[in-house]
Amino acid sequence: MSPDLHTLTGAYAVDALDDLERRQFEEHLRECDACTDEVRGLRAVGATLGLAELTAVPASLHDAVMARVRTTRQLPPLADPAQDPSRVQSMLRRARVTSRALVAVAAALLVIAGGLGAIAVHEHQQAEQSQQLATQMSQVIAAPDAKQVDAGDSAKVIVSPSKGEAVFVGQNLPAVDADHVLQLWVLQDGARSVGLIDGSQPLLATGLGPDAQLGVTVEPSGGSEQPTTTPVLTVPLA
Repeated sequence: MSPDLHTLTGAYAVDALDDLERRQFEEHLRECDACTDEVRGLRAVGATLGLAELTAVPASLHDAVMARVRTTRQLPPLADPAQDPSRVQSMLRRARVTSRALVAVAAALLVIAGGLGAIAVHEHQQAEQSQQLATQMSQVIAAPDAKQVDAGDSAKVIVSPSKGEAVFVGQNLPAVDADHVLQLWVLQDGARSVGLIDGSQPLLATGLGPDAQLGVTVEPSGGSEQPTTTPVLTVPLA
C-alpha cells in the first residue's frame, strides 16, 4: 500500500486496487474532499473518453476496403502451376484457413467493440447519476437547518428538516455473510427502501416527514421490497 494515499485516485477510479487497498483508500476518502472530487472527475472523464469511441464507421471506409480487396492478389503467381498442382492445393487450403481466421477475428473485434460501447454508455450514465447524487447530498449538508443526529458509532446521519432529506454513512454496522446484505429504510407510515448499504458509500434518504426514522435491516442478497427482519439500527431524525 502506497504511503501517499493521494496518489491512488486514478487506480481507485478504474477499480485497480485490491480489497485491502480499496478499504484503506475509502477510509481516506471520508476525510479528504480533494481526493473525493478527483475520483468523481476521473470516473466522469473515463466515461466521456469511452463515449468518444462510439463513432459510426463511415460508408466510405467499407467501399475503400472492398475496392482494395478486388484489386489485391490473394495468392502469389506460380512459374508453372501445372508442374506443381500439390503446391496450388496447399496454398488454397492455407488461404481458406487464413480467411476463416480473419473473419473470426473481425467478428470477435466487433463483439468487443460493441461491448465496450455499452460499458462506456453505462459508465457515463453512472457518472452523471453519481454527480447528481453528490450535488443533492452537498445541498443537504449545506442546508441552514442541517444537523447531525445521534446514530451512535454505527453511522453518521445528517438531516435537513426543511428539505426532508438525510445523508446516511455506515461506519460500524454488523458484518453479514455473502448471502445477506444490509438495507436502509425510511420508517414512516410503513417502510420504504433507500437502498443497499455498500461499505461507507453514502446514501440519500428523501421524502422525510417530521416523524420519520431510518432503519437498517439484514436482508437476503439483492435486498427486499419490505423488511424481513427486526432493524439492527434505528435512527430517529427529529
